[in-house]
Amino acid sequence: MFKQFIDICTKGVHRYQAWLRRVHQWLEDHFRLRKFLLPAIILGIMIGLVINTRMVPKITRFPDSALGTAQQVGGQNGAANITLQSRQYNQNQQFMVISMSLSGTTAQVVDPEFIHFKVSTMVPQGVRYELLPLANNNFILVLKHLKPGYQGIQIIVTSKQPNIQALQQQASSQSSGAESSSSSSYKPAVASSKATFVINERKGFIDNKLQARSRTDYAVDSLKKSIVGERKSIKQQDKLIAAYKNQIIADRHEEDSAAQDSQYQVSDS
Repeated sequence: MFKQFIDICTKGVHRYQAWLRRVHQWLEDHFRLRKFLLPAIILGIMIGLVINTRMVPKITRFPDSALGTAQQVGGQNGAANITLQSRQYNQNQQFMVISMSLSGTTAQVVDPEFIHFKVSTMVPQGVRYELLPLANNNFILVLKHLKPGYQGIQIIVTSKQPNIQALQQQASSQSSGAESSSSSSYKPAVASSKATFVINERKGFIDNKLQARSRTDYAVDSLKKSIVGERKSIKQQDKLIAAYKNQIIADRHEEDSAAQDSQYQVSDS
């Protein structure tokens, strides 16, 4: 068995030597090609690195805004939280769909008409955007003519909602006749704070199957989701009401039982 192993090793060495001789003979016969072989390999590696670098999207130095993280906009003048919910990009058709939601942080109701959006790209492009207000203060931003290589998108959201409390105070002072001539021209302050969202160019949210949709389609989907959410909320409220009723019944039984037991208690004389 050991002899067979030696024979196998010997045959392998002979084959390897024969292959080396053929390679050496080929290099001797193709001397000029041998001179260019190493530079050609280096050039091929460099071209591959350049192509790979070109294929990877360049991004800005600013970090991406996290999905589901709210930013406050509006300050004391009808403060609201605005949240980046999702973003999808169809690279072939060159459009992006961005979903955002708005929620008030005070008792004052936030009017979507006072919320303003400004969109810009790191690499200037002729990008057009359409803002679609939906149910429950949800928004869809559709960016059109967004070509690959934009590197990053910046969305600035500002609120111009007036301070209702200041308006009420002004009306009260006017009705009492105590306002001065300078206060008669008083204008309630509007929001000066803004929320800024950054979306860097990445392959992770490219979806070339994403279909362009109409305003009506987005509105219908938003209403359906709103209805489903309301139904879930109603079911949850019904469960809480049922649990509350059961607790009331249990408390009444306990009170009745305690009252009956007190009738049979023997007083100490």
